[in-house]
Amino acid sequence: MSTTTVGIAQWHPVCGEPRRNLVTALTLIKSLVAQGCTLIVLPELWASGYDAASLADDTAVAAEPLDGERGRQLSAAALQHRVWLFAGSVPAIYQDGRLFNTAVITAFATIAVLLAALGIYSIITFSVASRAQEMAIRIALGSQRSGIMRLILVSGAKLTVIGCGIGLLGAIAASSLLRSLLFDVSPFDPLVLTLAACSVLLLTLVASALPARRAAAIDPIHSLRAD
Repeated sequence: MSTTTVGIAQWHPVCGEPRRNLVTALTLIKSLVAQGCTLIVLPELWASGYDAASLADDTAVAAEPLDGERGRQLSAAALQHRVWLFAGSVPAIYQDGRLFNTAVITAFATIAVLLAALGIYSIITFSVASRAQEMAIRIALGSQRSGIMRLILVSGAKLTVIGCGIGLLGAIAASSLLRSLLFDVSPFDPLVLTLAACSVLLLTLVASALPARRAAAIDPIHSLRAD
């Protein structure tokens, strides 16, 4: 069975000195490889350093194109030593000079999706709890439990469709801002919008699955007696 040895490269990156920090990173990578590490983790802001007072300026100085020198050297070091390298947050500058940070954008997007899933789960759970007597009556009158599950899943899907519609209107309203943050893609790219909508719909169905199963498992006799 293969094992992975994680090495944490710890040092205090010098603010505004990306070349110096690169030399330090390469030196520590060699040292950790010699100790048998196969996965090496660099500090989050290893290239720019972290100083709250000058973070924006330091990040701008450390930014480079996606295929820049530091990225190529780190990739070459990882290939040479046959290790996995996690380089933290890498400020990059696009061809037209726009500065962006993929880690920050990805983090906010992930948090937004998780909050949306949690919100949908909470709404569906509350809806099922408030309609327990209705579900019990439906089952008592002969409704199939699969039909009950389908009813709950459709309710969640309706919320998703409404949310996607509102999100699309919001994207249209904020198109000028989104255009400045995106690269190599239009704010109205049909493929991206379709994939985003399908992903949210799939996440909604997953979040609605547990409340739907609970609704389908309601005991009509017990529920009606309790009410």
